[in-house]
Amino acid sequence: MPKKKQAKNVEDEIENLMKKSEEISFKKEIKNLSKQDDKRDRKFIRERVKVNTGITISQVNPKKKGTNSYKRYQKYKSAKSTVQFFSKGGTNADLMFDYQHGFVKFLK
Repeated sequence: MPKKKQAKNVEDEIENLMKKSEEISFKKEIKNLSKQDDKRDRKFIRERVKVNTGITISQVNPKKKGTNSYKRYQKYKSAKSTVQFFSKGGTNADLMFDYQHGFVKFLK
């Protein structure tokens, strides 16, 4: 193989490796931001639960029919406060997921 062609192949390989490295770095950055958002959300929710904040819950069940989360949602969708939410069978994971996806809103 001629030296020019070899050099071009090496340059292409280096460029591809740099692109892959950038993609991996970008994915790690997004994952870290997501973890930071989750921490902020958990802290926010914990504070709201402590003072029994009022909530509104979408009455249209977004969960997949037949799943346990669907059944729980059916029970807690009428809750008007965080205490009611938990007493009707809602879990911390339910509250976090539903809040992050806009199904639960906290009243001021």
